[in-house]
Amino acid sequence: MSKGDVDAEGDLAAFFVAQEPGLRRYFAKCLRTIDECDDLTQEAWLRLSRNADRAAGAPGPYLRRIAASLVHDFLRKRRRTPPRADLSAGSEVVDRRAVPEEIAMWRSEISALRQALNEMPKRRRDIFVLVSLRGEDRRAVARRYGVSKRTVEAELRMALDHCADRLGPRVPP
Repeated sequence: MSKGDVDAEGDLAAFFVAQEPGLRRYFAKCLRTIDECDDLTQEAWLRLSRNADRAAGAPGPYLRRIAASLVHDFLRKRRRTPPRADLSAGSEVVDRRAVPEEIAMWRSEISALRQALNEMPKRRRDIFVLVSLRGEDRRAVARRYGVSKRTVEAELRMALDHCADRLGPRVPP
């Protein structure tokens, strides 16, 4: 069995064990911390094993996509989550319920995003929603629309550029 292939019996666990050290290095490099590496490695295994049928033909690239997605999700969550209060130091807990101004701001953001999506050609909007919001595989979306994976990626880039142009720079609250 080569490093990137799974044998006919689908020995996905052995493949993952062989890839695990490299996966941990990737997580540590991207996150610049080893605290979450174990959790993300375990989550990568869970996602890979749950989707064994998708990974059977090319588990290496599939595992790399899973890892990249996990890093992206982790970093996005870290940007959105305020730091926890240190209760041991006697600091006060901050009430993070949305205030009316924040609610109005987020409604405005959602409205602007909807408007940006409605301005896009139908295929571009559909591809963006399927891949970016629903998490569908780019190859499956390409097959659905009868286009190449490269075309799907180009449509995604154009959709993201359009949204960025319409929504402008964002400053986190």
